Amino acid sequence: MNIYILPNYSGEVKLFVSKDMVESHNINVNNFGIGYISLNDYKHSFYPKIAKGKNDITREIKAYNKGKSLNRFSDIYTFSYLSFIVPGQQTDPADERDYLLKVGAIDTGRLPKKNLP
Repeated sequence: MNIYILPNYSGEVKLFVSKDMVESHNINVNNFGIGYISLNDYKHSFYPKIAKGKNDITREIKAYNKGKSLNRFSDIYTFSYLSFIVPGQQTDPADERDYLLKVGAIDTGRLPKKNLP
């Protein structure tokens, strides 16, 4: 698996679980630090090669974390993610889910919907 990050990005990357089958070999992270992974990759071993621009930064990533994001859409969508920090001066513009949803950085069409009654 390869994760591609823009050359000028530093800060937290969040890879949200997608309802769609995600190309398991290549994940592109947008300029807000958002990408998508499969449920299988979320649940099981996760050892990607990470490139920032043309540079391999895999060894610079110190830890991967799992989380769930809560916001005003949490009753409809599942916001499970894996995250890691790209070293350097932080460039991500915001960490608030509502802001990221408003500007279209998180594609809710790719997120699994919760089973509603």
